[in-house]
Amino acid sequence: MPDREPSFEDPRVARFCGAYFDTLRLFRIPDKARPWYRRHVESFIRAHPGRRLREHSSDSLQHWLATQGRNPQMPAWRIRQHVDALRLLFSHQLQMDWAKSFDWDQWRDGCLALEPDHPTLARTYAVIEELVDEADNPLGKGHPALYRRFLTVMRTRSYSANNEKTYLGWIGRCLLFHGDRDPFVGAEQAVASFLEHLALKRKVVSATQAQALNALVFFYAQVADQPLGDIGSFRQATQPRRLPTV
Repeated sequence: MPDREPSFEDPRVARFCGAYFDTLRLFRIPDKARPWYRRHVESFIRAHPGRRLREHSSDSLQHWLATQGRNPQMPAWRIRQHVDALRLLFSHQLQMDWAKSFDWDQWRDGCLALEPDHPTLARTYAVIEELVDEADNPLGKGHPALYRRFLTVMRTRSYSANNEKTYLGWIGRCLLFHGDRDPFVGAEQAVASFLEHLALKRKVVSATQAQALNALVFFYAQVADQPLGDIGSFRQATQPRRLPTV
């Protein structure tokens, strides 16, 4: 169910919640997950009555996360959501200095145990370090830390193995296309030029171009933590021609 904008009598609370939902949209948090993210932030606030959010530090956050982790009734996926909800709050909405150096990945990676019947059990998280070392792809070779984070994000959010392979392929092709260029300098222009290359030189169809765009939007927002802005106009791929059946 899509989230609804909160309406509270206090306009400051309404503005705060609206800004948080804007942050969730910017980072492409799915509609159905946004109410959960809001609840996690609300539970953190209720646990610290009389304390403003900007008065918190890394110590108070670590204590809260440790408390959640010790709750045997708390499933791992919900703890990961707690971490992600507070990461977006403190690092991006409030932009607290201490949050920039807080080890969010450590807390998120601490919840990577899979249930015995999990459909992606074959892709165990224990071998992620080995995958980084043996990576035969542009992302793994050029940016091993980002590749490690890519694997973690894909698997903690239960993306399929095919989805992981497809996204990794498009990210690697974009990196190869730009060679030694820093992918985070002028990222919007870099993505637009790659998509136009796919349409003009590779002659891909529109669905393939859209798939590449989705992979790159995911990479910048969810993995690199630097959501793309307006990428501007670029040459759109054409729809495939449907030949009449005779």
